[in-house]
This record gives sequence, C-alpha cells and structure tokens, in this order.
Amino acid sequence: MTGLSDSIKERFAYIEHMLRWYGGVTARQIGEVFGIERVNAQRVIARYRKGFSGAIRYDSSLKKQVADNWFDTHFIKATPRRFLDHLRGQRYVRLYRETGDWEEISVHDTDSLAPLNLKDEIVSVIVQALSEERVLKISYHSINRVSDRLISPNQIVYTNHRFHLRAFCHQKQEYQDFVLGRVLLASLYPKPTIPEMEMGQAIEWISGSSDKSWNQIIDLIYQINPEIPVNAKGALRLNYNVDSEDHLIISCREAFRYYIVDQFKMIDHRFHKPLWIALKS
Repeated sequence: MTGLSDSIKERFAYIEHMLRWYGGVTARQIGEVFGIERVNAQRVIARYRKGFSGAIRYDSSLKKQVADNWFDTHFIKATPRRFLDHLRGQRYVRLYRETGDWEEISVHDTDSLAPLNLKDEIVSVIVQALSEERVLKISYHSINRVSDRLISPNQIVYTNHRFHLRAFCHQKQEYQDFVLGRVLLASLYPKPTIPEMEMGQAIEWISGSSDKSWNQIIDLIYQINPEIPVNAKGALRLNYNVDSEDHLIISCREAFRYYIVDQFKMIDHRFHKPLWIALKS
C-alpha cells in the first residue's frame, strides 16, 4: 500500500505486531494505545483488512482479530531478535516520555542499573552540534590527560555500557571516538566568517563521508574455544548462530572492531580461559 500517512503506518504496524506476537488484537487495544475512539479503531482494522485481503479475520470465540491464512508482515521486521530489541527499546521510550504501551510483557535491562555520569548541558550542546552540523570545542579527559579539542561530531554510539561520540578531531586530523562521560566542557565553535573562508583559515564542520573506518563493513570471525567443557560449548551454540564448525561471523563497521574484540577476548571466570578464539579480528 502506498500513500499512507505515518500515523496509519504506525497503527498498521501495531496490528501486525499484536497478530504476530500476541495472537490477536482488539479495537479497544488499538484505541487505548493510540488514544482514539473505538469506532475509529474499528475503521483502522477495516482499512487494514481491505488493504491486505485474507490477512486478518475476527475470531468470535477469542473476541479479537487474529491472523488469517494470508497474513504476512509489511510494517514490522518480525524476527525474534528484532522483537526483543523492540521490547528493550519500548522500556526506554516509556522512561523518557508518555506514550501508548504496545506490550503485554516487558524486558528488564541490567545495563541501566549502573547510572552513567552524563551532564545535561554537555549532552544538549552535543545534540545541537550534531543536528546543526557544527564544530564543537571540548575539554576532554582521556585515559592519559585532559586536552582541549575542536571536533566535528558525526555519530552517537552505545557500546560496552557507555555512550561514545564519533567525530573528526581537527587537531589530529583523524576520526576518533570520544566517551561522552569524559567530556568536561563543550561549546559550539563560532561559525566561520566570510573573510576566514576567503583566506582559507575557516574551521568548518567535517562530515563522516570520509570516515573510512565508519563506512567500511568487515567480518570478524570467532570460534567456540575447543578447550572449554562440552556443556559450555552446547550452551554457546544455543545462544549464538554459529555454523557447523562452531564459527561465529560478526559483520560490523570497522570502527566497532575494538569494542567487539574487547568483548570477546574476556576470560571466563569459571574456566579461566576465553569462551571464544579469534580467527579473524
């Protein structure tokens, strides 16, 4: 179906979500989630049924709409991993703002238990710089020292329980990652003046289009450590989508290599050895 508004697409996505994962949906549920009258919710169902013939039917014994023979998903990506990621994301959305609750179950996320030290005024400036494509002046506390930098922020990354800022560093003339919690001060750098631009002295925002490490996709290959117990190997095979040789292939941005390698090289305290052996990292 083409020409649908974003609000209709979201309501159709909710219908498919409920049919796929919860076994059905009612007009009352649609009305409660989207704050619309029951009659309007029924119209949404009728419109979906008209657009996708044979995909949905009313089950009088269950008293709800259920998937019919020709049901398929068009507005959601209905894999188990995507569903569980959605559950995790919905929890964070509800912590941030009032919104209709799609879910009948919830995911409890231990990543949120250790509070991160993120300063409001710093994050606000960083977000403004990202949205307006502006250069930032920051004071940054690295592992070794505190330094002042001029950076062009491009991306926010969450990894290993921390938020990172992917940015071009004008001092080092290279793309780097900066941990958000280690930014001590941040301010927007003045926009370059016409004379500065004419004299070639302007410091302008640099996009990530030339960030080779960000734009290159690589494969990291790991194998279940043959030295760990048989039962441990079996558990890992159930956890991860490994092939017949116990190989796990992780496709990721080159810029993420360090974080993934760091995660997979950890020593398991029960066996005093890593669970995975790197074949290509």
